[in-house]
Amino acid sequence: MKVIHIITSLRLGGAEVALFNRLKAMRQDADHLVVCFYDGPIAVSIRQLGIPVVHVQGLIKGFDFVGICRVLFITRQFKPDVIHTALWAANMVGRIVGSCLHIPVINELHGNVAHEGMVRNVIERQSLYGADRVVAVSPSVRKTYEKQIVQLLSQTKQKFIGARLTTIANGIDRQGLVARVTHEPLLRGTLGLEAEDFVVGAIGRFEKIKSYDVLIKSFAKFCRLVVPSKNSPKLLLIGDGSQRSYLEQLVADLGLQDKVIFMGYRTDAYKFYPLFNCFALSSQSEGLSIALLEALALGIPVITTNIGLEHDAVVSGKNGLLIAVNNINAYADGLLALYKGCLIRSKDMEPLVPYPFSIDLVADAYRNLYRLLSRRHAG
Repeated sequence: MKVIHIITSLRLGGAEVALFNRLKAMRQDADHLVVCFYDGPIAVSIRQLGIPVVHVQGLIKGFDFVGICRVLFITRQFKPDVIHTALWAANMVGRIVGSCLHIPVINELHGNVAHEGMVRNVIERQSLYGADRVVAVSPSVRKTYEKQIVQLLSQTKQKFIGARLTTIANGIDRQGLVARVTHEPLLRGTLGLEAEDFVVGAIGRFEKIKSYDVLIKSFAKFCRLVVPSKNSPKLLLIGDGSQRSYLEQLVADLGLQDKVIFMGYRTDAYKFYPLFNCFALSSQSEGLSIALLEALALGIPVITTNIGLEHDAVVSGKNGLLIAVNNINAYADGLLALYKGCLIRSKDMEPLVPYPFSIDLVADAYRNLYRLLSRRHAG
């Protein structure tokens, strides 16, 4: 079997890491080729698996008319049985290429489509017939898609997409992660951390939707609530993005230079998990974060923003705390509760609640989907 994977970007991000995890688990199952419009460090990791990556550039931007024609040519040459895409631009290109070449298309959804904007969502609704399967990476992502896209369609289209919409939750290789973390030396000394410091860790892209400014402001208030002691709070930020300069200035303005550490983008972010007393997310909207799953897999309590009453992975009070979006006071109170020990990191790196997010389950689900669509295609 041949599968071509089209993804908008191979920079730092959950969809990019999810693709790498899946390819690592499935590289022996099929002949894979990856196409991206924006190159990045994840491309290096994928090539190290022995899987070729093609960086496509259009005339103006990656996915303009010229870029689409180049993807069409690459796909025609590769002759895949299935086209598997992720992120909005790649999903649209995949639908065009699949329709032109009569190849089944799988689109992945990684976030709340409300944040894609009205124009993109209109295009999404008008082009749905180009997708043979639309796969949400979590139940909450599926719910937002149904609300923002499916429920606004005609009854005929609702029935059509309802039969093609499914959920395959993100997963990770927990056993492999534990093995890597176990063999890494602790890095407290090199970062200037004391043995008793309370470390809040965050991993991700420094982009507006991630609301790292909310996390920093909440952390500043939390620090003011803490009675001075040897358990000094520290915030470790691993990642990079367009908002980094703004966030660094915010830290300076709040007088937190001695408490907030910017690590930049790291391909070895897993090394830092043993330092975390808790893992923090402050996003306006989030799919099913790979970094969050990794933290939970290692028994690290999570504090995260959440739009709904339930979370796909966090059980409030059991393995983390759920905070309303943009609520700085509540977020600071949550950090204080974790600081005081309402939830404690597992010393043996066992999850705090049963952990169902296995990359093996993800791989099995996609193997079955590839077989199903390729058989229909052959028929």
